[in-house]
This record gives sequence, structure tokens and C-alpha cells, in this order.
Amino acid sequence: MAEVDLSDEGQHVTHGFLAVRFFVVLLGSAWAAKLAAAPGRLQQDTIVNLLASSAGHGTAKSKASEMEAMVLMLAQQAKLARTSSNKAEGNITEFVGMIKKELHKMTDNIHAAVKTVDEGCKASFSNLSAGCPVYGSNTTFLPSGFNGDFTPLREAHSSCRSQISSRKQEMESCKSSRESLILQEHTLTTQFRSINVFESPEECTVKGTDVLGYLASMRDHFDGKKTIWWSTYYKLENITNNITKWNCTEKELAYFEKLTECQEKQLALEETACMLHDRTKEACAQLPACFESNWKGHSSQVALANGTINDLKFEYVAVKRILCMLDAFSDDDIEAKIEACMATAYSSAGITSVCVENFATASKPKFVTPEVCLSGVKAILHPNDENFNETEYASQGIPASHCLASCCDLSDLYHWQTYTNAFVTFEHYMYDSSVGQLAAYSSMDEAKNACETMGSVLCFGIYDANCDGPTRENPVKLIKAPGLDLESVQESSVGSCI
Repeated sequence: MAEVDLSDEGQHVTHGFLAVRFFVVLLGSAWAAKLAAAPGRLQQDTIVNLLASSAGHGTAKSKASEMEAMVLMLAQQAKLARTSSNKAEGNITEFVGMIKKELHKMTDNIHAAVKTVDEGCKASFSNLSAGCPVYGSNTTFLPSGFNGDFTPLREAHSSCRSQISSRKQEMESCKSSRESLILQEHTLTTQFRSINVFESPEECTVKGTDVLGYLASMRDHFDGKKTIWWSTYYKLENITNNITKWNCTEKELAYFEKLTECQEKQLALEETACMLHDRTKEACAQLPACFESNWKGHSSQVALANGTINDLKFEYVAVKRILCMLDAFSDDDIEAKIEACMATAYSSAGITSVCVENFATASKPKFVTPEVCLSGVKAILHPNDENFNETEYASQGIPASHCLASCCDLSDLYHWQTYTNAFVTFEHYMYDSSVGQLAAYSSMDEAKNACETMGSVLCFGIYDANCDGPTRENPVKLIKAPGLDLESVQESSVGSCI
């Protein structure tokens, strides 16, 4: 085995001379004589066709071996022709010209292929930024319709929360006054009932037989009763009228409506903060990922191009060696000349791609990283941050609710507790106006999720009529807020629970 240098860069390929040895030994053999006896033009055309077809099939090494083997067959034919014609070239010179013509075509194709590979590499490099976003250093990733200023959202929420205490005070003051009047009504009603009882005239008993004295005493007694009765009646009437005036329903609704409004304003603030943080995080992560993905794709293209260039170098060297072997046909010692051709190290320096060669020192494309990607969002903390409530609400004296935005963790917000043997009347069921029916669910998880989504301002709990879990035939129902006094709720005769 001999080692042949294929390029100026020092690439080496181990190539065997078995094919050469085989065909040289055949020279002068019976098989060679038969080959010489075949019609010359037909044999030559066959070799040319095989040589031309081999250029587009197989690996670089196999193609080179096939072509060299064909040329060795041609060398055998040339020697036999000389022997039979006393060194006359016959039609070998013409045939060699045909072979060289094909080899020059192959050389042109090799150079064209190198150019194509190099252009493809350059095109791949020029597209390293294709499809990747281009940002400036001051680029921000604001949600649609938001200008980056949280002041209006904060002020709207703070202003709403500042009205909660007065609404609550009005509601509680109304309820307190009403409860006081109800207690007075209860006392006066009891007192009135005790007065409005016909008593026996025994209390009018007088000594002696003075009838006029008895009647006078009886008159005085019932006059006093009348006075007390009417006095108590008017007091009771006045209190009853006052109780009617002290209707706290509107104040209670106003309080809960304001509470819902404030929760919506808080949600608007927190949801905007969520979107800003999420959009910023996503955009900042995509920026280097896009360029890195394109660089990996370019690296793969360069690796394939490098493999193609190496194959083309091998073919190029093989063509040069074959051209040398063809020139040996006119030499007196064909075998020695061919051996010299096989032993010569041919340069493949011209078969190269500048783009592929420069890949090792090429720089990745630079891109501008927005400042917000380096520093993070400064305008507001992420709503799920452990310090968000303190910095955004508590430090400002704002009594906010638990975060209900999409990016917040709600796992610790609600705690469910079961109250057994509790009966809930129909007026406490929640009615879903969007579908025109009761808010009922055949899955307890769905019912809990629906109630948690609405919050305690709207949803009080879940009612299970038989306390055996929901089914399609007997779903659980949501109880609307403000709900029930669980200490005084009626007992269930069938074991219902909340």
C-alpha cells in the first residue's frame, strides 16, 4: 500500500495499487489477447461511456478507482496494439484524445461544483440574521394599547380603594341602626302584648259595698290602661315606620359593587404588569435563540460543504493522475510511467472554498440587546413576586385583594371547608344569566374552579344537596355572596352540606 498526498494542506488518502498490479499482470496474458481481438471502436466507445457515466455516481474514492481501472484497461489495449502493429499507435491516439476531452469536462464540472459550494456557503452566512427580530437598545415590549405608564392604573385603583371604607361604614351604620330599631320593636311588641290582655276586674276590688266607688276605681284603672296602650302603640308604630325607612339593601349593594369595581381595577393593573413581564421575558429569550439557531444551521451547511469539497479534491487529484497515465501511452515503458504517475503527489490547492476555509475564524452576527433584557422590567414588579403586595399596596396603605391575574399563583388563595347538615334555600342559589339557568356543575373541581375564579365577592360556596358528590342527575350548585350565616342556617333533613 502507498500513501498519496492529495493537497497542499497535507491531506493524505491511502490508495492501493492492486488495480494497477492486476492489469499490468494481465498484459501479455490470454485474457489480454482476447481483449485485443475484440472490435476496437466498440471497445473504446464502451470505455468512454463508462468513464463519462462514472463521473456522477458513487463515492469519490469509488469513482476514482473506476476511472483508473478503465484507463489501465486502455493502457493494456495500447500495448497490445503496439505489439500487434510493431509500435504503431493505430487509433489509440484518437481514443486518448476522446478520454482527455471527457476528463477536461470533469475538471470543469469540479470547478463549477466548488463555485456552487462556495456560493451556497456565502449565502448561508449572509442569511444568519434572517427571520430574527431587530431591536434597539431602548426597545420595550409593551402590551397593546399600553404606553408604559402605570400611574393612571395605580391612581384608579387607589382612588377606588379609598372609597371602600366609607361605603362599608355607611352599610354597617345602616345595619347597626336597623338592628337597634328591630331590638326596640321586639321589646315594645312584647310590652304591647302584655298590655293588650283583658284582666279580671279583681284588681278593681274595693272594700265595702260602695258601688260608685267601685265604678270610679274601675274607670280610673282602664283609663290608665288605655293611656299606656296607646302610648306603647304609637311608639311601636313609630319604630316600625323607622325600620321600614332603614332599608340597607342599597347600601349593601353599593358596597359590594364598589368592592367588585376595585377588584377589577386591581386586576387591570396586575394583568398589565403580567403581560409586560411575560412579553419582555419571551422576546428577550427569543433574540439570542434565533441567532443561535441560524448559526447552528450555518454550521451544518459548512460541515456538508466541507465534505463535498474534500470529495471534489479527491476527484480532482484522480483526474490529474489519469491525465498523467494517458500521457504514458506514448512512452516506451508504459508500466514504469504509470507507476510514476501513481506515486506522484498531486496538488488540489485550487479546489477550495474561501467561505468554508474561513469558517473557523468567522464571527457570529452581532445584534443589539435591549436594555430591558439586561436590567429587567423596572416599572413594576412581577405580580407573583413575593414583594409585590408590599411595594405596590401595603407601603401605600392600599387594602388590596389577593392577586387574581393570570400570572399569579392561586394555589394558596382559597381553603375549602365542609359544613354538614346545612340546608340552603332557593333564593341563595347563583343564577347564570348568560345561559339562563342555575350555576350548577356535575364536577366538584369545575365548581370550585368557577367559584374561585369569581372570588368571594360574588361566590360564597358550593351546595351539595345530598352531600354525596355531584352527578349529572344531581349536580352541585353555587351559592351567591354575601351568603349565609352558617351558625344559624337551617338543618337539613337529608344531610345536605355546604
